[in-house]
Amino acid sequence: MEEQRPIYGKRILLSFIIATIIFAGGFLSGYLISYSKYQSISISQEKIRYHLMDLDLQGKLITSSCNSPDFYSFSSELDSIGSIIGILEQRFGKKDNKVLEQKEIYSMLETQHFLLIKNYNEKCKKSIPTILFFYSNLEEFSGQSDKIGYILSSIKSQKKQIMIYSFDYDLDTSLIKLLKKNYNVTQPNTVIVNENLKLVQIKNIEDIQKYLK
Repeated sequence: MEEQRPIYGKRILLSFIIATIIFAGGFLSGYLISYSKYQSISISQEKIRYHLMDLDLQGKLITSSCNSPDFYSFSSELDSIGSIIGILEQRFGKKDNKVLEQKEIYSMLETQHFLLIKNYNEKCKKSIPTILFFYSNLEEFSGQSDKIGYILSSIKSQKKQIMIYSFDYDLDTSLIKLLKKNYNVTQPNTVIVNENLKLVQIKNIEDIQKYLK
């Protein structure tokens, strides 16, 4: 029996090495996929930036006919980037510098798109609905933020023409501070409908939907 102990010990060591390799491989694979998404979001945001510059030029050239530029396709692209940022938050962490950097750029793109819609509505007497959602990732607010996020996604699926923009309430940038000041947003999970209606106690889809009819 004594002679078998080295063999038994080698088997344990070999099993440990194999398990470590499998774990490390899985972790590395997950990291590479997340990093790939990080790179793709940078490319996508650069693409949208040029699209928005084009839209901005179109906005300046709007004539009395006020033919609608293609706001909706770029809105869908922004939604896709928002989803990818959510994945990056889960993988790298919500306070990771790379994630925060992408969120800052995303906030600027959203605001630029929102201002184009605002300008188009005002100049052409249109009424494309807009919703600004100021969410929070802090633990005490995240549950309600997720709930409102689901509600807004449901509204968007029913009413494609609605423009919904989500901003991280806790993001420490001059832009976010200015947006909160302009719309008197003083607490997380605030929703601004069409720039003039502030909602802070949202329990179900009807609490928002009734103001969009």
